[in-house]
This record gives sequence, C-alpha cells and structure tokens, in this order.
Amino acid sequence: MKSLVSVIVPFYNTDDFIESNIESIINQTYKNIEIIYVNDGSTDNSENIVKKFNNILLLNTPKTNAGDSRNYGLKYAHGEYVFFFDSDDLIDFKCVELCVEQMDNNYDCVLYSTNVIPPYYKTPNEMMNITNVVWNKCFRMSLIKKYNIWFSNINNSNDLSFTHAYLTLCKNYIVIPYKLYNKRCNPSSIMTKNYLEPNCVINALKDLSVILKNNNIFKSNEIIFKEYYLKQCEYMEKILNKKCINIQEFLNSKFTTLDEILK
Repeated sequence: MKSLVSVIVPFYNTDDFIESNIESIINQTYKNIEIIYVNDGSTDNSENIVKKFNNILLLNTPKTNAGDSRNYGLKYAHGEYVFFFDSDDLIDFKCVELCVEQMDNNYDCVLYSTNVIPPYYKTPNEMMNITNVVWNKCFRMSLIKKYNIWFSNINNSNDLSFTHAYLTLCKNYIVIPYKLYNKRCNPSSIMTKNYLEPNCVINALKDLSVILKNNNIFKSNEIIFKEYYLKQCEYMEKILNKKCINIQEFLNSKFTTLDEILK
C-alpha cells in the first residue's frame, strides 16, 4: 500500500486564493493524501470555501499565527510524510508524487524549487533562504515526533526553527531539480509586508537553540549556529534600515539574546 501523506495548510483571510489552492492539492496525481486545513481565526469567507470540499479535515483555532496553526495540525496528522503549504499558493500536480518517490528511497527530506508569481522579491537575497521555509519541502513524520520539532509561536519567521532543526537532525536530504511550488503575491501576507516584526527572527533563532539543546546537539553545532544567527540578524538590519525603522531595540535584543543562548 502506498504511504499516507499529510498536507497541512494554515489559513487566515485568503478567500481570494484558497479555492484554487485547494484544487491544486486535491488534484495531485498521488492520491493517498489526508488534507488538513487549519483556520487561524479568519473573518472572511475562507472557512466557507473550505467547507465546500469533501475529504478535508477542517480545524479551527483562535487567531494566533501560522506556526501555532501548523503545530495544531500536526496533532491530527497520521501520514508517514508531511507537507506544509500556504493557503495563497499553488502546488504543481505532481509535487507529492515526485517527493514520495524520493522519500520511499530512504531520504528524510526532499527539497524542490519554487516559482514566484509575480516576482515581488527584488533580488535573490530577498527570496528567503531555501532552508528557512517549509513549503518547498517534504518531511518524515517519525523524525518530527522523535526529536519533538515544533514551529515557533510568533507572527513571522515561525518556520525557521522547524526547518533548521529538522535539517540538522535528519540523516540526509535530497534536492530535486523541479519547480513544484508556485508562490503567489498576496498583498496582505506577512511575507509581502517584509517582516514587520523584526524581533520574531531573534525569537525563532532562540527556539532553534532550544530544540538543538533538547536533542543534545547544540554544543557540537554552536559555531555554525552563531554564524547563522549573526547572518540572519544582519539581513534583518538591512531591511530595517531600508524602511528607515529605528534598529536600536533590535540590536540590543540581538546581542543580549545571543549571550543568553550561549551561556
């Protein structure tokens, strides 16, 4: 029997996008899929659109953030493999099938490329690092549970801790040469607003250190972690300067949090 795959999609007020998003998932060439949509307190018509479709598990949570909604969806997921998609995007019909082929060959993670529609990132550096996001990857559920990997309960960058912890703890991964995910420009999304809460990045990095420490691998990765921490903070400083936002509070938090982590 083919492996069961879980697809978890948090959503908040994406009624202009969510119907086509659902159709791109239910029309996958791979059919043994359980689809879980987590309503993160939507106030528009998104929930009613999801209800029109059969064979979708709809979960409701109070308004928090996508990270918390993904954690909630994981509690109800039974798949051997799991995807986390965003509700305003489109997934290539062969995405799940191509990834499962690799996961069944004993890879712990499959990474694939993305189209951006339209291209609202100005430079390659403004397109998030491939390891920072979850929607261009397939994960193994048993490893998530074994290492207790979770999403940060913050408004943006909430998948940073999850992806980096997972890729550090898994034994291998493969990058396949296909563009299987279509990232659509949603003007109301957090990503389009360019990280309006800069300290979320610092909090996500702190959460990453907690997961690594809980699995007794922080010390062996301490130098790499510190370099990555400073690189992410440097990137955030550039965004804040570009937006003419006072960065002193961010800088203070940056160094005090790093000192706290490295104690």
